[in-house]
Amino acid sequence: MFRYFKYNKTNVCRGFPIKGWILKFTRYTTVVALGSLLSGCGWFFPKDDMKEYERDLGDYPAVEYDVTFEVKGDTSLESIARENSKLELLKSKPPISSNALRYRIQEDIKNIKNTLKNKGYFDSDVDAVVEIKQDPKLVKVTIETGQRYKLGGLKIEVADHDSEVDLTPSKLSRVIGIDVGQLVDQERLFEASIRLEHYFKNHGYPFVKMDTPEGQLDKDKKVLLVSFKADLKSKRRYGQTAIVGDKNISRKYVKNRIIWQKGDMYDEREVERTRRKLINSQIFSSVNITPLEEGDEDAPMKIDLIEGPPRSIGAGVQYTTSEGAGGRLLWMHRNLLGGGEVLTAEAKGNQKESKATLSYKTPDVFTADLDLLTRVRGAYKNTDAYKGQIYELFVGLDYWYHELIRTSLGLDYELSKLTKTMTQRERYLSIPVSLLIDARNDAINPYKGWRLLAEGTPSFGSLGQSDRMLRLLVNGSYYLRLIKKDKAVIGFWGRVGKISYINSADIPYDKRFYAGGLNSVRGYGYQKLGPIDVTRNPAGGQTLIEGGVEPRVKLTEKIGAVVFVEAGSVGQARQLSAQSSRYLIGYGLGARYYTDIGPIRLDLAFPMKKRTFQGKRYDAPFQLYVSIGQAF
Repeated sequence: MFRYFKYNKTNVCRGFPIKGWILKFTRYTTVVALGSLLSGCGWFFPKDDMKEYERDLGDYPAVEYDVTFEVKGDTSLESIARENSKLELLKSKPPISSNALRYRIQEDIKNIKNTLKNKGYFDSDVDAVVEIKQDPKLVKVTIETGQRYKLGGLKIEVADHDSEVDLTPSKLSRVIGIDVGQLVDQERLFEASIRLEHYFKNHGYPFVKMDTPEGQLDKDKKVLLVSFKADLKSKRRYGQTAIVGDKNISRKYVKNRIIWQKGDMYDEREVERTRRKLINSQIFSSVNITPLEEGDEDAPMKIDLIEGPPRSIGAGVQYTTSEGAGGRLLWMHRNLLGGGEVLTAEAKGNQKESKATLSYKTPDVFTADLDLLTRVRGAYKNTDAYKGQIYELFVGLDYWYHELIRTSLGLDYELSKLTKTMTQRERYLSIPVSLLIDARNDAINPYKGWRLLAEGTPSFGSLGQSDRMLRLLVNGSYYLRLIKKDKAVIGFWGRVGKISYINSADIPYDKRFYAGGLNSVRGYGYQKLGPIDVTRNPAGGQTLIEGGVEPRVKLTEKIGAVVFVEAGSVGQARQLSAQSSRYLIGYGLGARYYTDIGPIRLDLAFPMKKRTFQGKRYDAPFQLYVSIGQAF
């Protein structure tokens, strides 16, 4: 009966039927029993040592290998080839068989060829051989780059062409940022297609569709002819605007932030500016603005809003060697009465000063973007220059123009009692006027753009033997981006100030110019860069000149480093000149740890010249600063 079954090494028992159900049953049960005993299937008596019959692929010996790259032609492409090579990236995870290694090599060849084509090397050739006798095996990848192609021509094909769209070859080059004759880079060509789409959306075509750019090779001339294709669809003007999601905020507040006007030609830049204004109000957690493809001439607009929590609490900390540890607490309500009114309570303090402020802002008081600001502030200062209390009541108007420009005009009544070598009791009314132009990309971590703040404050009242004073201050910064995003940036800053129409001794202690410290020349202590009085304390001055340069490099996504050189001068003469001032230089280095809320900075700064006064050292050998946000 053994001829009716087979023994299978893969632990499978097979039976073959015969005629007669009795004989069939008997033989079948016999086959099962004997097969179970002989083959070790373990159906009746399972054993733990069955695992030794199972083949674990992880136990297979791995095919270890090394990989080399030989580039014939443009040798600078070796780094690009390595970055796109799975042989290189997965070398620490070797394949389990020679076939798996062969598939990895074939995929590598394909990836490297595509990468070279994207860079304009259309005649490149990639090959690989394996030295199997070596241990580990050696994979030799040979790359022949060939000549890199150039752009031989640019053209655009548009559907629904409008006579107002004038895209000559020269203008097309300016729009997309690419010129004929440049080396081919397909990534830049796809970016150019996106720029072209934005161009049409900025000129009345909200529903334009761009096809993938097409290229035609001329292998004799080694050039690539590129054609962009756009389906413009119809030109549109702004139609009715529907607002959705305005639950607790007044609709008037939202409408006052809409840049466009009904009937104007569609411009996506205005749509983005509107979205940014609504987001910057911090009332909404989400703002989505879309044109609707309805009608023939107008594009109805839809604004979808999601309101965020109106209340927020903030906190911050800092430490400097000259001011000690400090902190800040903030409570804010951004929509107190339903019209975007902002109530803010803030407390700040360190070892040198403490300050409490309560402010209230009413938006759109007479017209859109004209805000009424009321502020009450009390401060106590105990610096090396002076100490005492300051109380302030301020009412003013802020007008924002084009989101980048703010003008301010206000009335400020100040009452102070400050003591230095003698006590000053001051009461005076000021009319502060300011102009702010902020073209930076970010307030906490700027890496491109510039900022300019000009302030003029005439004051009238009890000012010692004087009854008037004019304080002028101009503060600016500029950011030169060397590499895309914030990888490498050089920041420049400067500050110039002057006080006029008052005797030097009558200038209130807190209105004099001081330099040195966290947001000044960091190599010198807080307020300590400048003239020194007979008590070895900062005297302050009537003129101010200071500035600095700070190269910033981002080493990783989270870690950055900076170096800086800064100089400043505080003069006591009325004339703003180098002869009336004494310039001091500070330098240092710092580290940055980038977080979602901004960079945490650590700066170590040194004075170029350590001054002595009355036979004693005046300047500390170094200053240490820890805070959140860039220095400027």
